Amino acid sequence: MLDYSTLFGDMIRVLIFLGVMLMMAGLAFSQDYYVDAENGDDWNNGSPSAPWKTVNFALTGPHAPLPANSTIHLYGTSGVSYGVGNGDAFPWVLYSNMSIMADNTGGSGTDWIVDAGGSGHNVIELHPRGQFPSCVIKGIDDVNHLYDLILRNGNHGIVIEPVGVIHAPTIEYCTIENMSNEGIRIVGGASSTTIGPVINDNIFDANGGHQIHYEVPGCLAAGTIEDNVFTSGGSHGIYLTGTPSGGGVTKISGNNVSGNAGGYSGIFMEAFTGKVECVDNIVNYCTFAIYISSCDPWDQNSQIENNHFTASESNVVY
Repeated sequence: MLDYSTLFGDMIRVLIFLGVMLMMAGLAFSQDYYVDAENGDDWNNGSPSAPWKTVNFALTGPHAPLPANSTIHLYGTSGVSYGVGNGDAFPWVLYSNMSIMADNTGGSGTDWIVDAGGSGHNVIELHPRGQFPSCVIKGIDDVNHLYDLILRNGNHGIVIEPVGVIHAPTIEYCTIENMSNEGIRIVGGASSTTIGPVINDNIFDANGGHQIHYEVPGCLAAGTIEDNVFTSGGSHGIYLTGTPSGGGVTKISGNNVSGNAGGYSGIFMEAFTGKVECVDNIVNYCTFAIYISSCDPWDQNSQIENNHFTASESNVVY
């Protein structure tokens, strides 16, 4: 006798399997995906009209991994929360040249809040074995920072620790705040390669460690740290160390650094043997405005000039 209950169950499983396969086939030909923490659903397909609800699902769901060169767009209205309180999980681990960007075409957003909830996890990590020739993490371009991607309450904000691979991140129009450790941590190694990271037009506030930790052994091209605002860091504002193996100039310019007291510096260079252009920065209320230790940047024809200091105990310490 035919067991209809068994047959019906088998049909359901086949339909679910075919549905997943169709969704994955659709994903393979698309490189833009959408997440909406307010109106999305993780049963959706990640399209503009049917966005997912959580970034963690976008990165780890049954359709994962997303194709190389994918961009995840974050929808939402003002102050939308992408965080543990909304069902998301951390860290968000990016791979294969993947980008995350705020996007207000699907709402009226002015701030996108990515809150790790004090979970002890990093907020965003670049996968140590993924290739990142042009990974982008950014809010929406605005000089008044009304449309920032706001990362908060994690261990580190953004971690880039390549292992024998190439990373070339661009991080712009983000606010990184209240991390228990560092805001951005870029740490390479002898077998690692970082190509000219671009860290521009961000705000760093009240992070427990260095606001930016930039360690560059194995770096093929120097990067830029420009036009950022740093306030109330628990350690140095910008910490720079290592040797770019491919030469070039590490450019630190137009930044405004304040509130690194307690023996810390606005800009700290330690055992850095590359060429640096450190110009037009404003450093206020730090123990040391610029501190140079165990290196001689002038030996590399570096420029350290036209910086402006207020209310620091010492300006340039060498």
